[in-house]
Amino acid sequence: MSTSIHFTISGETMLKGRPSFLNRASYNKSEFSLDYENHIKDICIETCHDRRPDFQGHIAVDITAFYPRSNTQSKKRHGFFRKTGKSIKKPDLDAIAVMTMEALKNVAWQEEKQVVCLIMRKKYAEVPCIAVGIHYIE
Repeated sequence: MSTSIHFTISGETMLKGRPSFLNRASYNKSEFSLDYENHIKDICIETCHDRRPDFQGHIAVDITAFYPRSNTQSKKRHGFFRKTGKSIKKPDLDAIAVMTMEALKNVAWQEEKQVVCLIMRKKYAEVPCIAVGIHYIE
C-alpha cells in the first residue's frame, strides 16, 4: 500500500542562489532561495494533510515544471514546441529538483536519500507553475 500527496506551486520557477562565502567556515544562502524554499514548504503544509514527515521508507517524487512560451521564440524552437509540447527553457531540471527537494526535507520526508525514484519534466503551458507528486512506498 502506498500513500500519495500532490500539490502545485504557482508562478515561475526560481533558481537556487549560489552561496556567498564569508570565510572558510561559513557561507550565506541567497535570501531569494530561502524565501522560495519557505514558500514551497508552506504550500505543502497547507495543502497536503496526508504528508508524512516522519516516514522512513522509500519515496518516489514526480515534478513537472510548466513554463509560458516566449513571444520572441525562434521558429526552430517554436517547431520543437508544436511537435513535442516540451520546454527547452532554463532552468535545468536538476536545479528545479534541488530547490524542491531541499525545501521538502523534514516537511514531506526525513532525508533526501529516501527518494529512490525521481521523475522530472518541463512543459509549456499558459500558466507557469510546478506540479509535485510524492508517493510513499510501503
